[in-house]
Amino acid sequence: SDPNRLPNMEIRGKSSMLGLRDELDADPNQPLFILDGFESTLAAINDLDINRVASITILKDAASTAIYGSKAANGVIVVTRKRVTDPKLRVRYNFVPNVQFPDVSSFNLCNGEEKLALEQLYGVYDSKVGEFDDLYWKRMNIVARGASTDWKSIPLRNSWSFDHSVSVTGRGSGMDYSLSLRYGDTRGVMKGDLRQRYGLDLYLSYNLKDRLTISYRLGISKTDTKDSPYGNYAQWVKCNPYDLPKDEYGNWVKSFGVTGLERNPMYEASLGNFNKKKYKNISNSLSFRLDILKGLYLSGTASYNLSDTRSDAFVSPESVTFIA
Repeated sequence: SDPNRLPNMEIRGKSSMLGLRDELDADPNQPLFILDGFESTLAAINDLDINRVASITILKDAASTAIYGSKAANGVIVVTRKRVTDPKLRVRYNFVPNVQFPDVSSFNLCNGEEKLALEQLYGVYDSKVGEFDDLYWKRMNIVARGASTDWKSIPLRNSWSFDHSVSVTGRGSGMDYSLSLRYGDTRGVMKGDLRQRYGLDLYLSYNLKDRLTISYRLGISKTDTKDSPYGNYAQWVKCNPYDLPKDEYGNWVKSFGVTGLERNPMYEASLGNFNKKKYKNISNSLSFRLDILKGLYLSGTASYNLSDTRSDAFVSPESVTFIA
């Protein structure tokens, strides 16, 4: 449901570095990704246009280490994109829509009266001098009025996502050519999040007398992400139904609970907090193959990649985060 959460991929199980994932830039148990013969990243593979993929191969035995070295200790995922197979000029357009409907009807949570009675039985409001009596009767008054907050539904939405891609392929005078453009906009079920992807892929291959083949591929990609200002959904499910997001004067309640440090997620979402990221990548790859004799050939590859990442995050000084 979160478009900016990359999937976990494990081929050969977890290593001894199980607890270090949050301390490293990449998952230490993650396999090696190879895209068209060159090392790639999970984000690049995840954002790849599925209509341009020709094959996916998984290597998980000793052969992967022999081919790709120590980086292949967790296995290898080899992805190959399509090349020109039809000599005629072809123009293709793909549109892939996606709709998500969050369903929380199966959540069986206490209502305000049930939760208050459960807390009382658990002894939450027991004290020697009655310092929690006012809090209990305040909540009891809210329950008696029939007021209730359906926290689990507030940050959710029905989301609409789509992918557009157009490609032009053909062959002529010994030259294979392919040009593809892509734009994708993915929205999750949490309000305010997004993942927008822009991509351009150019492929040229020239064959000289069936002996020498020179290929060049240019890839340009850009990804813009934004996390939901409503935060983690888990905090919404933990909120109590007798807690109201606003007081009797219409002002946001900053926090709840006995300690006063339980955040009101509605208040936090109203502060303008944000977390945005932008990724840019330009990749160039050049390869050649020279057929010397039947069954004997010489090949070589070279690549140059340029990447840029920018992150912008803001937490309002009014946030409960800064309350000690």
